[in-house]
This record gives sequence, C-alpha cells and structure tokens, in this order.
Amino acid sequence: MLKRVIIVILLLFIPEIIGTPLRLRTTFIESVYGKDYSEYLNNRIQELIKQLGSEDYQQREKATDELIEISAPAKESVQKALTNPDTEIRERAQTILPLILWKEAFTKRLNRFISQLRANKIEDQTLFQDVTTFLSRDESAFILVEFLKTPNQPTQIRQQITNTLANISSVSFKPVVGDLLDITKKEKDEQVRVGLLKVLARTGKDERIVSLALGMLKEGSSNQKATAVNVLADMGETSAVEEIIKIVKESDVNLKNTILYALNRFRTEQSLQELVRFMKEESTNWLRAQATGLLANYSDTKLIPEFLWVLKNEKDLDVLRNTLYALQRFRDNKTVSAAIMDFLKTAPPPLQPNVMSSLQTLGDRAAIPELIKILEKETDYSNFHNILNSLQALAGGQKFTPPLIPQTLKDEIIGRCKEWWEKNK
Repeated sequence: MLKRVIIVILLLFIPEIIGTPLRLRTTFIESVYGKDYSEYLNNRIQELIKQLGSEDYQQREKATDELIEISAPAKESVQKALTNPDTEIRERAQTILPLILWKEAFTKRLNRFISQLRANKIEDQTLFQDVTTFLSRDESAFILVEFLKTPNQPTQIRQQITNTLANISSVSFKPVVGDLLDITKKEKDEQVRVGLLKVLARTGKDERIVSLALGMLKEGSSNQKATAVNVLADMGETSAVEEIIKIVKESDVNLKNTILYALNRFRTEQSLQELVRFMKEESTNWLRAQATGLLANYSDTKLIPEFLWVLKNEKDLDVLRNTLYALQRFRDNKTVSAAIMDFLKTAPPPLQPNVMSSLQTLGDRAAIPELIKILEKETDYSNFHNILNSLQALAGGQKFTPPLIPQTLKDEIIGRCKEWWEKNK
C-alpha cells in the first residue's frame, strides 16, 4: 500500500524535478482540467467509501488503495467514515486516514524541496535529508541518480545525494550501472567521484567498473586511489595487483595501509611477496607491524625464514611482538623453537612475556634446560614469575612454587625445576 503511495508521488512530482515531460497521463488525471471534475471526484469518493464495506475482498482492497491515491480530496469523507455503522468501513478508514495525512504532509515538504532544488539552493538541510532518506528506501533511489544527471547542479547537492546513495545497502543499482558510469566519468568533484565508485562496486564485477577504478588508481588523488584499491579488492580483481604495487612507493602512509589490507585480501603469490617486502623494508614502523600481523595469519611454512630474519634484524617492539605471534603457529618446527630461545637471551625486558607466551604455545620441552639457566640468573621478580610460569606450562602444569615467591625459596624452586627435568627429560 505504502509503495503505491510512493509511486503516485513520484509520477506526479519527479518528472518536474528532473525536467522531463510527464509521460503518464491517465484519464483520471486529465479530468482535472474538466468542468465536471469536482462533482465526478466527490461521487467517486463516496462510491469508494461504500466499497470499503464490500463483501468482495479484492474490491475492498482496490477501494482502499484508490482512496489513498486520491489523498487530500478524500480526507474529509474518510474522517466521516470513522463513525460509519459498518465495522469494516470504520476499520479501513482508520488505516487510510493516517496515510492520507502523511502523504499530504510529505507532498508539502516535497514541493518545498522541488522549489529549493530548482533554485539550485538547498536552504533546509533537514528537509533535504528527509526527502533523500525517503527516496532511498527502495527502487525510488534511482530518482536520486536522475538528480545527478541534472546539469548545473551545485556541488554541495551532488555530494549530499552521492553520500546518500553510498549508504544505501538494501537496493541494487545494477539496473542503472550505465548511468552511474557516465556520471562518474564526467564528474569533476573528487568526493562525488569517490562516492559513486563505491556505489558501483556493490553492483558486482564489471569490466567497465574495473577500467574506471584502474583509471583512478593511475591518475586520481590519494583518496581516489584508496577507494579504487578497495573497489578492486572487493571485486577480487587479481589482475590489478601489479598496478597497485606500482603506486606503493609514491603513496602516503594512509594509502599504504589501505594497500596492505587489499593485498592481504587478494591472496596471490605476488601480493604475498609484496607483504613480505613491507614487513622487511618499509620505513614506517607501524606499517611493518601491520604487514607482520597480516602475514601471521597465513600459517605458511614458506614464511618461516622471513619471520626468523625479522626476529634477528628488527628493533621495533611491535614488529617483534607480531613476529613472535606469527612463529607460534609452527608448533612442529624445531628451528622456530630454537630461534625463539636464542632470541630470549637478548630480548628487551618488555618483550620477555611475549617470548614466554610463544614458548608455551610451541610446547617444546627442549627449551626447559635453557629456561632453568635463565631462571638462575634472573633478579627481577616479575621476569622470574614469567619464566617460572613458562616452565610450569612446559612441564605439563607441574607446580614448582606457590603464587608468591620469597627470596629464600628461590634456590629451592630452581632445585625442584632441575630435579624434575632430570627425571622427566
């Protein structure tokens, strides 16, 4: 029912908004200009009120819809029908009246919107938001695309309409892909171009959209390139990986971050190698850490030498933490466990808990003797606890000590660790 209201409003008003002639001329609408229209309409409304109580369900439905379409002229008769002796007529009038009132109010606001749009000046932003939000609920959103085709429209209006379109997730814009592509190609404003490309990306893989995105990737601003990278990743366009890699060196850190996550989504050999390069060579610390974190989720044994290289050569703590996390994935690799044990000897104090956590996760008992040696030399109680927890975890939960460790018990604890190892190694 509400959808028919929307269609009627659009048929009556949208052609005027977008400057095209009103093509749909029904006999009913043409009769507006006739001398007997008022009498005809009043008679028709009274007939429809009676049909609300018809025994024929289809006739009741049609009468309900037509009264809503007539709207304001039928308001008084529908209000009187609220006290009609017929229960069916009363109940249907209760349903119809709020829709007529809503349509009447919306039509007034729509007229104001049209006037402001014709003047190329939106004075009431709340009105603009209300109308565009209303149009964005279903395929009526295509009307917003028509707005963008209107020549000489202010940039601010185009930006607002594009922002509305970009946030619509319930409507497929596939039927108007051609229009959107034409508008985007002609558009000069960056914000509008970026927004329209996002809308196009949701319509599915299309070579025309890929071509448009690649064009932005080569010639657009940093913001346009970032959007293009995401769109190409959304469409799974793996052929674009090489072009994306070409722009890395000239990119700012934010665009590089976008590229990192896009490369991770492509999951090709070429994108993987570029992520490795990021991890080892990128000058920005947090980007190296991001790349390491992404690679950690691959669990690919081919990456072990790369992670071990980072463990030996990296100085940034966040990169090293992510590297340790990555190496935890390789439980059956003795080289990894040995490398982490070797790293523990020189690891900065803030990283020692991460090293211990990695050793616990790997579960390699061969690390126990080395941990005992480190425990003997450790003077910091916090580090002592961390090492001891790792020992206890590697010993299958064997408890060597109560939670609190007085200094006098330290030697006894170490002795118990050694004794246990000799018996269980």
